[in-house]
Amino acid sequence: MNLGMLTQMNNDNKVYVLLRSIDLFTVWNLAASAIGISVLAGKKGAQPYVWVFGIWLVIILFSTFVLGGMFA
Repeated sequence: MNLGMLTQMNNDNKVYVLLRSIDLFTVWNLAASAIGISVLAGKKGAQPYVWVFGIWLVIILFSTFVLGGMFA
């Protein structure tokens, strides 16, 4: 289930392509990965979450606006 379902489904619409990338299971997987990284690295606080979600956000924005949503 992604947020793109809340808008009109049109692959030419950048908002739809961006919202289509935000998926409940992806966010859950990224949070679990950040928890695992924080345990393995011994880091406390928000630093692992910022890195994991930041890299994901850069990939999503690059895919949406530079590549035109080809891989989203």
